[in-house]
Amino acid sequence: GMQEDVVLAHTPMIITRLPRTQLRVLQQQAMAVLLNLAPRAPDKFQDLSGHIITLRFLDACSKSGGEARALVQGSLMLLLSFVGLPGLQDELGQLDAVRIMLGRFTDLNSSDALRADAACILSRLCQNHVQNQATLRQSGGIVALVDQMEMYCRSRQPAKRTKKGELAPGSFGMSGGATEKLSPLMVGVVDCLWNAAVGNSRSEARLLTVGGMDALLNMLEVCPVLMRHQLAGIIADLCENRRIVPYVRAWRSDRTMVTAVELFCHHFEDEEVRLNVSRPDGVILNLWSPLRSHEGVSLSQPTAPLGDGSGSVGGGTSRPNTAGGGEGGSKDGGTTVTSGAPIAFQRLSSALQQSPAHKAERQLRRAIETQDLRAKITAVLECVGFEFAAENLPANERSALLMAQYYVAFRAGENWAQVRSQLRNENVKPIAADAILLENKLEEVFNTSRHVKCQQMHLSEESVEDESRKEAAFFDTILLQRDQEIRQEQIKRSALVPKSLQKRKAEKEAKKKMLAKSLVPQSSTSDLEGVAS
Repeated sequence: GMQEDVVLAHTPMIITRLPRTQLRVLQQQAMAVLLNLAPRAPDKFQDLSGHIITLRFLDACSKSGGEARALVQGSLMLLLSFVGLPGLQDELGQLDAVRIMLGRFTDLNSSDALRADAACILSRLCQNHVQNQATLRQSGGIVALVDQMEMYCRSRQPAKRTKKGELAPGSFGMSGGATEKLSPLMVGVVDCLWNAAVGNSRSEARLLTVGGMDALLNMLEVCPVLMRHQLAGIIADLCENRRIVPYVRAWRSDRTMVTAVELFCHHFEDEEVRLNVSRPDGVILNLWSPLRSHEGVSLSQPTAPLGDGSGSVGGGTSRPNTAGGGEGGSKDGGTTVTSGAPIAFQRLSSALQQSPAHKAERQLRRAIETQDLRAKITAVLECVGFEFAAENLPANERSALLMAQYYVAFRAGENWAQVRSQLRNENVKPIAADAILLENKLEEVFNTSRHVKCQQMHLSEESVEDESRKEAAFFDTILLQRDQEIRQEQIKRSALVPKSLQKRKAEKEAKKKMLAKSLVPQSSTSDLEGVAS
């Protein structure tokens, strides 16, 4: 059945007569060659209807199972290399590519690498293509993507934050160090959701009804550090839809009970630690460049010329290009090559290893080195509303919230300072009006920084008082617990005393009270007692 699907009318007769095992080897060799040639000659590949044949071949191999696994992986990689070509989104969409790829993605028996490639192809098919987005939504694609995120979240636990001395002790933190490996499948899932749902009102509505925002925020809490940029970006873009903002405001972590605002503030502080620009006790010291280092700065004059190493101001919510790791290509090569494997398998595996999708994680790591997560967090918090965010927020988090609130102003100030330093380096003297404008802009930022510093100092004092109150309350509970234990011990001891002795004591007490009330002197009563005895 598979041979009839893949063999065309122009196929040489000798191929149609090959046994199935030899045909498999030939197909593997052909796939290995095409993985190298097709990206170099996409037009020729398209003219020969290569994309249609590959899609049919993939569908046929998927039904064959086990032995065709390497061919399925190769077909996916081949589709991934040319699915972004102009016009192919329409054509592949009409050939039911969305449903075929969704079938590959939802097949839980497949490897993560294979499902990741299917998610990437779905992402490319849906990118800026309303019809394919609708097909994915109607086929249950958004539900499948959200379910995959929830499954991933259940398998992870939030770990303590990697904190510097000034970070709040005991705050709940996020899992995933900077060196933790990414899951290519999850990167592909989030990218697919970004391209399939964001900007499409019906898809966004479906995303809300199936709990998509909760899944995204849950994932932001437990994901590796490298994925925070992608998740913060998609949440920021979704928050442009005002109907989604209440879901972000209402979210609270199942594990740590932090709110979304607290989570973003924690990530803001974590990013400051990563960039080595932490604020001592939460207070900025470098008033000329508040977003830069606060250690050993000179406050009498602006700092050295600023580089553009932390990304652009307006780059907070721009959609990532797919080449920069927005897709999660397979990481482990699909097929494991053993010493006794046929040469065709080895060639195919080698070709898979050389494919662009395998370099996604390295590209993503390099891209993130040049980005500043604080910009994306600022974009989300601005949609949520800074006044709302500040309500019932602890002092440390409010200090970080202030940095986010004035982030754009501080970045603008850095840009003005950079303009001035470049003019000085090039020995260009601006006209009087420009010089005054530069000084005014820099002065505005300095005054803003001073205002923020003043508020942060108050918040720092408030934080110390809060800590003192918590400590006092903690000691009070310990003292109360001790008193309760002493009281219980006394009750236990009194219960252990024999009843006869208790009765004798009670009688003695009653006798004393009676004698005290009587007017008879103490000496005569003792004499009477002696006679009676």
